[in-house]
Amino acid sequence: MNRLITHLGPPLRALRGVFGNREITRMQLAFLLFNLAEPAMWIAILVYAYGKGGTSAVGFVSILFLVPAGLLAPVAAALGDRIARDRVVRLGYLAQGVSTACVAVAMGLNAPVEVVYALALVSTVTYTTGRPNHHALLPSLARDPEEIAA
Repeated sequence: MNRLITHLGPPLRALRGVFGNREITRMQLAFLLFNLAEPAMWIAILVYAYGKGGTSAVGFVSILFLVPAGLLAPVAAALGDRIARDRVVRLGYLAQGVSTACVAVAMGLNAPVEVVYALALVSTVTYTTGRPNHHALLPSLARDPEEIAA
């Protein structure tokens, strides 16, 4: 039992430090919500596309959304180098929330397929700001290296 405590002690102290750092806790909560919202949005839009046009519509929508998002991802990642990273992260998460809500409203109101796809395209592009800028900002919020490792 003593060996277990010896091995678990440092990680538990690091986690306690992380939860004691309000900024890191908030960032991790935002990242959790981001990681729940992104696949949920993808599932919703692909199920919607399947309902509207079957498997060919799913393939079309996947390409339609992935190509622009892939092309714009390096630009979105570089925004944190040109603008304050905390601002990029906040605005990115805000844009993701608003654009995803617009997609949900359009789908709920039975808007034309083109409108839903256009809104979903905007939404998928906004999701490219999430991971790179989040991970680049996180070390600056840590008070010591243990918080980053935790």
